[in-house]
Amino acid sequence: SGSKEYEAEIKSLVTSSGIGDRVYFAGFLEGETKNLFIQGSDLFALTSHSENFAVVVLEALAAGVPVVVTPGVALASVVQQHQLGYVTQLDVSAIASTVEQYLNNPQQAKNMGKSAQKLIYDHYTWDKIAARMIHVYQAILSNHQGLSYV
Repeated sequence: SGSKEYEAEIKSLVTSSGIGDRVYFAGFLEGETKNLFIQGSDLFALTSHSENFAVVVLEALAAGVPVVVTPGVALASVVQQHQLGYVTQLDVSAIASTVEQYLNNPQQAKNMGKSAQKLIYDHYTWDKIAARMIHVYQAILSNHQGLSYV
């Protein structure tokens, strides 16, 4: 989501590039509609200068969709470390090359999606997050014993 001027600029670029028949502008999505779009995707890209946590990346990974992110996305290190998708520079040529790599390696992308789902369900469900928070509070209450990530 961005300004109307920016959206118009992007639409104009798509038209002038002759790819209008292959690009769909869905507009702002939320809730179940957003989830259905993500689940129906083959690849999710978030190419940004800066994103704090980027929950939408976790949503894509939970759906088993491999991602393309740039170093400015806070989850880039997790994506790279666990091979859940691709981390590429914020540069048109680099992003295009990364998407081409995805297209040329469908089995690798499928494996990334499976790994992504497993990682999300092992570490990022509300039950897992709550258990970690309980551990943090218990460690604080017991004089910081066993506290390794605060």
